[in-house]
Amino acid sequence: MKTKKAIIGALGALLLAFALAGPTKAATLNDVNFVPQVSVPNSQFQAGVTYTMKEPSLKPLGEYIIAIFNYGLAIVGILAAIILMAGGLIWLTSGGSSSKVGQAKELMLGSIVGLLILVVSWVILNTINPELVNFRTTAIPSVEKVVYGCCQSSEEVAMVANRDCAMPAQFYEDSLPDYATNTCQPLGCCELTFSDGSYYLDALASACAHPDSQTAVFHPHVTCTDYLSTKAISINVHVVDCRENKDGSLCYNPNGTYLTHCTCYYDQAWLGDAKLKEPCGNRGGSICYADNCDDIGLHHDASGIKYVEWGFLNPDIVRSGRVCGSGLECCNTQP
Repeated sequence: MKTKKAIIGALGALLLAFALAGPTKAATLNDVNFVPQVSVPNSQFQAGVTYTMKEPSLKPLGEYIIAIFNYGLAIVGILAAIILMAGGLIWLTSGGSSSKVGQAKELMLGSIVGLLILVVSWVILNTINPELVNFRTTAIPSVEKVVYGCCQSSEEVAMVANRDCAMPAQFYEDSLPDYATNTCQPLGCCELTFSDGSYYLDALASACAHPDSQTAVFHPHVTCTDYLSTKAISINVHVVDCRENKDGSLCYNPNGTYLTHCTCYYDQAWLGDAKLKEPCGNRGGSICYADNCDDIGLHHDASGIKYVEWGFLNPDIVRSGRVCGSGLECCNTQP
């Protein structure tokens, strides 16, 4: 019995050693570098050799398990053969000793029974379903990241999700639609100066204006975060960040204040009343059209309905959603 326990313990330790392998830091968003610490003979997994998992699936894990499984089968077969020979050798050298003959019989019988269990279990699993011993894995497709940006075609530009911008139109993640030129324009940093300090928000050059600001300066081709990182500015600075705000809410910033005539949509700040095909209303998905909503099969967004905006500065602020400019109507696909 002690011999059996020792063999089982050694086999378990051997299989555990094969499983010791560590993934390294991801090379890209989808690639993972896998460096086994112990080689698996007769496989592609060798100690110290980097194995790159390019596809976002469980296939590499299945291949590693197959390598360990096949090598484990070989080890079990070799150990059983060694034990069988050891039992025969003990029997030959027993000299008629009944205790040694009994020990030899026990070793030989145990090795034969072990081999039979190994072969029969493999046959049964393969008969039920060959995939139970092949370890074939199913590839898991990656989920497409949904981001909002500017979609530019030969006919129009629009602010949509990347999955809704069909070819041959071009999608620009860090741009906004400029309806005056019917093109997608890269964002810049808009610096607005008020009596309580300066406000910084990512916007288009044509949208860098505010009716209550003392000055408006546009810094092209740079985000406000990058622009401020190069400046020694720390007093009365308000960085407008819409990434944490819901669509249709006022532009709040971490300093606990808000910017009037500024509304958040698609994680971006929009100044003033909405122009043609710009976002409007109190909820996401509403756009300004020159036609009546009912005439084009859409639903009117009652952006003039007041609601309570629970802000940091004053919890009793009551305001309307962003309204469309003169002659435009705020429409949504949902009622």
